[in-house]
Parts: sequence; C-alpha cells; structure tokens
Amino acid sequence: MKSSRTNTPRIIIHGGAGNISRANLTEDAYQEYRSALLATLHSSYALLSKPGATALDVATHAVAMLEDNPLFNAGHGAVYTTAGTHELEASVMVSKGYHKRGVGVMEVSGAKNPIKLARELLIRGEEADGGGAAGHVQLAGETANKLVETWGLETVSPGYYWTKRRWDEHRKGLGKSTDRETYQKHKRRADKCSSFVAECAADARDLNTHDPSWNGHDYLPQGTVGAVVLDSNGMLCVATSTGGLTNKLPGRIGVSQNIFHTR
Repeated sequence: MKSSRTNTPRIIIHGGAGNISRANLTEDAYQEYRSALLATLHSSYALLSKPGATALDVATHAVAMLEDNPLFNAGHGAVYTTAGTHELEASVMVSKGYHKRGVGVMEVSGAKNPIKLARELLIRGEEADGGGAAGHVQLAGETANKLVETWGLETVSPGYYWTKRRWDEHRKGLGKSTDRETYQKHKRRADKCSSFVAECAADARDLNTHDPSWNGHDYLPQGTVGAVVLDSNGMLCVATSTGGLTNKLPGRIGVSQNIFHTR
C-alpha cells in the first residue's frame, strides 16, 4: 500500500562567500543585503507553498532572483576575468525525478540567468534529443551560449553583467585606474555600442552600497549564490550560480561544478 505521507517543504538560500561580516558592514549595507535575501526567501517560499510546487522550480526561482541582484556575484553584478570579460557558471542537482541527477553550464556569457540554462539542460534530458541536451551533463562556452537562444531563454549583451563596483575590484586587483571614463569606454567596447543610452540605464541599476568583499588586503571576493529546497514529494534540489573569482583566468572552471564530486 502506497504511503500518503508528505514532506514538510523547506528552503535554505545563501548569498555567497567572501570576507563579509558584521564587523566590516555598515548598517546601511547590512540592511541592503538582509532585505535582498529576505525578499528572495519570501518570494521563493511563497512559490514552494503552492500545490504542485517542485524543488527544482523553486530553487531555480531563488537563484535567478540572486542573479538579477547586483549585490551578488552572479549574473548582473558578477566579477570579471583578467581579460575584463564575464564567464558565468551554474549548476543544478536533484535527488530524484530525472534521468540526470546533476548538470552544469560554464563559460556562459549570453544568458540573463545561467541557472535557467542549467535547469533546461536537466529537464530536456528526459527527451530523446532534448534540443541538443541529450545525455550531456556539462556544457561550456560557445555551445552553452548558443543553446540559450535555441531553447528560448532570455539573452543579454555583455554589458548587462557590468557594474562599476565590480569593475573597481577588477581594476584594483590589476593595479589599474578605476575612473568612470575608462569604465564607460570599456563597457561601450564590450557592447560595441556608440550610444550612452543603454549604458546610462545600466549604471542606474548599480548600487552604491559599501562593499566589504574588497579591501585590498584580504583575498579577492568570491560569491557563489545558491538554494537548497525540499518539496512535499521528497525531492531535494540544490542550485548554485557564480561569476567565479575576481580576475580569474578566462576558461577557469570554478566551485559551482564541485557538486559533481560530492554526490
């Protein structure tokens, strides 16, 4: 006889790693981070509380919200490589319900939400071909970026990821200037854009929050974000996304892929 028992849904989120502590956060900065995390938690738990909600969908939702927030090192607001570019990573792992148990995408540079690309790689594995997903569990670079558009996910130009705050970290780490004129010039070059319109709109999204993850003395900032979700059917899902390390070498594969070694 099949049991009718269900699990109590649970969710845990985290906003990254680094040398952030109450000791080096201003009160305003603390409230910014706290508000962002609580907004993500409340929105995700509301979704988790709905009938039929799956751990995969909720974890993806939570991580996508963190990717959209420039406070965190994922998506918009991710850190730069030594080349001044962005190479993002995202991973998803599930305890049951799919042929694949874990997938990851790396060197992503055209997806608004890399975590949604990882989710597609997982669920499309249930189909014979899956639009190219097939039995693949890790995809990187040009192949991953082409699938963003092929699978109907939202694409962005390189400048979407840029923020002046992360640019300053990148340039300080290389011992170079951080003036806004240089920032604007490089950002326009990244987008091959001759107009300031799109750039100014992006700059308006930048937060002026005091950033404790860079002080010039400790290690460079890190910031993999993530969510762990248990749904009422007993599926456990772990989702994570990151921009990696400030001034990482292009092509570096980072911690978001470690889930495959800890299963």
